[in-house]
Amino acid sequence: MKKVYTALFACLLSLAAFSQSEYLNESGFKVQDTSADEKPSDKFYTYKKNAYKSIAFGFGQSYGGVGARFQGRIGKILGFGYHLGLGYSVNDMTGLPDGVLFAAGLKFFWHKAWYADFQFGPVQDYIVLDDNRMVIETGTAWGPTILVGGDWFFNKSFGMNGAIGRAWNITEPNAEKDELPRIELGFIFKF
Repeated sequence: MKKVYTALFACLLSLAAFSQSEYLNESGFKVQDTSADEKPSDKFYTYKKNAYKSIAFGFGQSYGGVGARFQGRIGKILGFGYHLGLGYSVNDMTGLPDGVLFAAGLKFFWHKAWYADFQFGPVQDYIVLDDNRMVIETGTAWGPTILVGGDWFFNKSFGMNGAIGRAWNITEPNAEKDELPRIELGFIFKF
């Protein structure tokens, strides 16, 4: 049994030595492995490194309605990000403008472009009626949102964002609860 373990250990050592970045060619000369410098074949992979800053234009929770989102990301395959969105919204129930809204959040990138987003911002429009069905108040309820999605880049500086998730109204307890999923979609410009 000891010979089997010794043979397995020798095989592992030889595999480890073979996988090093320098190796010998047929003539016995050392050759540098250049495969680490090649661009990845996956179009949705961010080239070279995954740390970046970007601005995106789109609609959804992260954009504060329809607007723009500034984002930063650090890390390689696993990473963390932050974002701040500023957008314009119209009340779904009355058609009146809600005005300029914002959202801010933190992202955890678990594999390259895929992330889980934890943010705070506008979650639903509400309307309060009196006993005669007259409008007393309209506005926007705020709360936390959890989204799952991705920031996919088609080249070094242009990509798209998409996510789906769930929001909770915590600021307007009298507002009717909105059970619809949250969706966002946008186009990203990395700088």
